[in-house]
This record gives sequence, structure tokens and C-alpha cells, in this order.
Amino acid sequence: MGAYVSRNLGDVAIQLAVMGALKARRPDIEFVGLCQDPADAVQLFRIPAMPSSGEAEMLRPVPGDTSIPAPPTNPERGRVSRLLARLPALARIRREMRALDMLLISGSGQIDDFWGGPWAQPYNMMMWSWLARRQNKPVAVFGVGVDELSTRLGERFCLRTLNAAQLCVVRDPGSRDALEKMGYRLPVDVCADPAFHLSGSGKQPDDPPYAVISPISRRAWPGAEDESFDRYLTALAEVADQLQSQGVQVRFACSQIKMDPPVAARVRERMKGDRDRAPLVEVKTVDEYLAAVAGARVVVGSRLHALILATVAGTPAVAVSAVRKVHQLFADMGMTDLSFDMHALDVATLVRRVQEVVREPEKSRQRVRAVAAEFAAQLDARFDRLAALIPARASMA
Repeated sequence: MGAYVSRNLGDVAIQLAVMGALKARRPDIEFVGLCQDPADAVQLFRIPAMPSSGEAEMLRPVPGDTSIPAPPTNPERGRVSRLLARLPALARIRREMRALDMLLISGSGQIDDFWGGPWAQPYNMMMWSWLARRQNKPVAVFGVGVDELSTRLGERFCLRTLNAAQLCVVRDPGSRDALEKMGYRLPVDVCADPAFHLSGSGKQPDDPPYAVISPISRRAWPGAEDESFDRYLTALAEVADQLQSQGVQVRFACSQIKMDPPVAARVRERMKGDRDRAPLVEVKTVDEYLAAVAGARVVVGSRLHALILATVAGTPAVAVSAVRKVHQLFADMGMTDLSFDMHALDVATLVRRVQEVVREPEKSRQRVRAVAAEFAAQLDARFDRLAALIPARASMA
């Protein structure tokens, strides 16, 4: 179960890593996707999938058919209609949970009510976990983070989910601290984001040298676009210009392939250098993003998984972000010198740090590889614990 869609490569990377690690430990395992867009999940992972809301039936892949199944229709409803729709949805969740052996809530910032409010993912997680426990099925919460949880009702729903879990692993110390502040008192394990369990190519930096800039949409966190975001766009353009002036090619590549490319176009428009030599590389899959960044001298990015996947690829990254989870990642990696606050951005220092990384590519890569190997080892131990929870029968979600 997760808030994953194919247009967000970070979400996809997490689920690929989790499914791959569990399949390696339990070859008999079968997966069912519980998500926001089951048609997307069926095509992407080739597994059965249904809406985590329970408001539509299960979709199943057809062997040899790679077309996208028709998604369930979700007509606009008034408040009363939405409440009435939850009754058959609850019955459907109960029925489907009976067919499963375990509920796994994996990855992403799912302790969150920013996207849809408390009656979206927080409520859905609570209902699935509550019914799983009533049926004596194990529940695990693995590799999740606390993002924007701003309502008391959202907190209550999330706490009930966590209280139902036999295993709770969060992706950073800040998420653990946030759970404790909410009133969660059961043991919480802290480990690296599951995407660190993916394998990089080990590719060496390309010649002539190039760098990748991976911007983020302002829609990714609460509030309206302001002066700090405008300065952020200008700062990325300045980084691109400085790199070009030193003979480093600039490329743009985005890990959120719908929201972020228009922002990359805005950065390119602000460049004073040769925009035609700063292309936007089209990527649609995790492998394509890894390939785009693997030979780079540096990735200057803002999304959590744009930076994590760069690290997985063995490429040094410099972060410019407005959110806690990115700065926490760089603190966990021991690289706070390479993390910049978007709201208090010193452009001269940012440019200098990027130049330092580009000038010493092998030193920077060794630092990154050591961190990636350490985090992958941490995840191995946690995946062993997670696999041990899976019942003897060969199906789960």
C-alpha cells in the first residue's frame, strides 16, 4: 500500500526496491497494489491493483497485454454522497483483506494529510490496518516518512495505523521524532529510504564533463509561490551559467516527470548562457533517470528522490530545498555542507560548492559510494526482519 504513481519516479523507485528485496528473500511471494491509481500500477508493476480507498474493484493485468486498463470512474460527489460511498468501500476492503496474508504500507511520506486531507491517505491506511488486525493479519509500516501532517484528525488516523503495526521503520530521525511528538509510544526503527537498496551502474564520469540540474515545482509543499521561489529559479540559472563558463555541459532531468519539467523550462529561460546547449533530458522511468545522472559530475536537485537516485548512481549531489526531509537526508549522509535552504539561499556559496564538487569528481564519488553502500547494508538487515513477518502462504499486499 502506498501513494505511488508512475509520474513520480521516487515513489516508483521505493516500490521497486521493496518488491525486489522481498522477492529475493521469499520467491513465493505475490503482490497486490493498493494505491491511488490502480490502472497505472497494473501497467507499471504488472500486478493486480485496486484503489486504496476501496471505492472500485480490483484490476488485474492481462498476460501479453501492455495497454493501460480503464481506470475506475470517480464522479464528483457531495459530502453526503461521499460518506455513503464509504459503506460499500469498507465492505470491499474487508473482503479483499481476507484474500491477503499481510498488509505492507511501504515508503513515501504517507504520514501526511497535505494531499487530500485526513480523509484521503490517513483514513485509507487506518481502515486497511484496522481490518487486517481484526482478521489477525500482520501489518508492517516500512520506510515511510512524516511530511505535512497538519490536522488533529489526520494525526489520529495515522496513530491508529501505526498502533496496528508489528513493525514500524521510518526513513529518518526527524520522522521518528515527529511520531513521538504526536504521541506514538511503540518502538520505532530508523533506517535509510528503501530506494537506497536499488543498484547503481558504477559508471565513471563522462568526458566532456556534464552536470544535471533537477528543479522542483512550487506545488510540492504548502503555500503560494513567493520571492524565495523566484530567487531559487534565478539561482539555478546562475549555477547553469557558471558551469557552462567552465566548460561543463548542463542538462536538466526531472524525477517528477509531470510537475517539474515546466519548472526546468523556466530556469532555462533565465540563463544568460547558451540555452540550446542545456537540454531537458526526457526520462520516463527510474532506469532512465539513473542513466541520465550516472555519468554526471554533479546533480543539483531539490526533490528527495532526485537526490537519492543520484547517490544510488554514484553521482555527488548538491541540494537546494525548502523541506525538512531533504536537509535531514544530507545530515544523515554527513553532507550538510552540500545542502542549502531555499528560503535563505546564498547563491555565491551554492555556486562555489558545486564548483568544488566538479573539480574533484573522484573524491566526491568515493564519498557518495561509501554512504550508498552503508545505507544498502542497513536496509538488508531491515528487509530480513520484514520478510520474517510474511506468513507461510504465498500472497501479500
